[in-house]
Amino acid sequence: MEIGILDIKNALPLFERFGNLPTCVIDETNYKLIKDLDMLIIPGGSLIEGNFSNRLERYILDYEGLLLGICSGFQILSEGVDIGRKSPTPIFKEGLGLLNVRFFPLICTDRVKFESTVFKCDEGTGFHCHTYGNIEITNKDTDVFTYSYVNKLNYKMMDKCEKIISGAYYKNVFGTMVHNFLDNDDVKRGIFKYLGCDDEDIIKIYEKNKDILRKLWSKSVIYENIINNWNDINNKNNKNSNSNNGDGNNSNNNNSNNNSNDKNNNSDSIENIIDNLINSFVMDNCFAEDTNEDNTKKDKKGIILLSTSSDSGKTFLTTALASKLDRRTFVSKIGPDVRDIVPALYLLREPMLKYSSIKIGDRGWCDVKEYINFVKSSNYEYFIIEGVMGAFTGALNKKNYSGAEISRILNFPVYVISSCNKSGIEGSVVDSIAYYKLLKKMDVNVKGIVLNKVYNFDIFEKVKKILSKYNIPIIGVPKIKKGDDRGNIPEVEIDYSKFCQMSRGLDFNLPLEKIDFNLKDEDGKLFEEYLEEWIGDLL
Repeated sequence: MEIGILDIKNALPLFERFGNLPTCVIDETNYKLIKDLDMLIIPGGSLIEGNFSNRLERYILDYEGLLLGICSGFQILSEGVDIGRKSPTPIFKEGLGLLNVRFFPLICTDRVKFESTVFKCDEGTGFHCHTYGNIEITNKDTDVFTYSYVNKLNYKMMDKCEKIISGAYYKNVFGTMVHNFLDNDDVKRGIFKYLGCDDEDIIKIYEKNKDILRKLWSKSVIYENIINNWNDINNKNNKNSNSNNGDGNNSNNNNSNNNSNDKNNNSDSIENIIDNLINSFVMDNCFAEDTNEDNTKKDKKGIILLSTSSDSGKTFLTTALASKLDRRTFVSKIGPDVRDIVPALYLLREPMLKYSSIKIGDRGWCDVKEYINFVKSSNYEYFIIEGVMGAFTGALNKKNYSGAEISRILNFPVYVISSCNKSGIEGSVVDSIAYYKLLKKMDVNVKGIVLNKVYNFDIFEKVKKILSKYNIPIIGVPKIKKGDDRGNIPEVEIDYSKFCQMSRGLDFNLPLEKIDFNLKDEDGKLFEEYLEEWIGDLL
């Protein structure tokens, strides 16, 4: 029994567990294997926004086994998608036409309950993470596959839970917008029955899946960075060794032997590090149960990226930062719009979990205490949290309803991002200093400032010199040319491969500092009290 998972550019083959069903990776090197699979899973990603290979298209069109597309994988099986959100006219991207379905803009980033009409799952759980989820079935031969029950659509909370079509099927072709669909036991039982699996087949599927998880995670940017870092050390040792050998005296020959030993030790160390990281990933993704084990003995480090406004570059910098790390990294979003952290997950090859969204008020997936308990017990070592909109947006609506207030409670190290593209370097400095001081007033653990899209580093150095007198760290991030391509905007249209490639080229880094697990009191002052005090100090 062979179940394939598609691993191509812009796909997310580790975004969820997929029921631990995949036993075979299908990539650009082995499309010919598709015809022999019992089932093929097309995962989410930005497949409809990217370029789907004509060669792959032919194999999928001819495929006769069970074909399941999830989110973007569903969209690619459809007639097409109108990706024209925020466009004056529709922008229609054609799919493969295997399902008589068309998609239109509808944003949903909810955790949902769903029902499946085929695999007899009456109350499954999962999540939505899409911009284009309004499904129109265009032919009576294509039928509804899943219904989802959602509480929030297009950023707005509904008066009552709404039932929407979230999946469709025709013959052997199935599509759903529900992530974690395959992680429901009723669904898996239905699929095993559909495929005719016996107990021995199921055991073999799960065993093979462990090897597939290892293979898929080995393409993570973390894995790549560890190898590159070791190669750098190795090359440095070789240079030192050659220099010592050239001198020709006994003392230097002894040093050469020491360098050789260091090289071997580094080799052993790198193998152990990689093996431990892969084992922790496999363990996390084979066993779904939460654990209360305290892993705080690990040197866990974290950071929160807040900003002075939307469009400051939080998502781009979050992705860039994640791309430079060398330990398993968990990325979260304050608030419910988890679409923003998907580019980082694309590079990290990590799943979206309940803890990927930290609640502000009633919006989001897990509360602060749940998140901190997860951090303590998880196998991750680094944690990046992306803020929501401006740091203070929502703070006057109700208590603990802004990124600043959530950051104060979490007590993570915080950096304030301000973009220079609107008010120049000078205006951005004024904005960011104001935010920095007010955050300090609120007892937020703010560490420094990031000026994004710096277009003149001579001017930036003047600013840096001034702030150094007041011990305020400031980091300048150069402006890069993204172009006017819509494929760079997570909440409109994004090509993950292109977006991540640009972010990895950014000359930028931030220090992650050790996490203090002592949460601040949630019942602190109201934001207006802090604001009034700060204005009083200012004036």
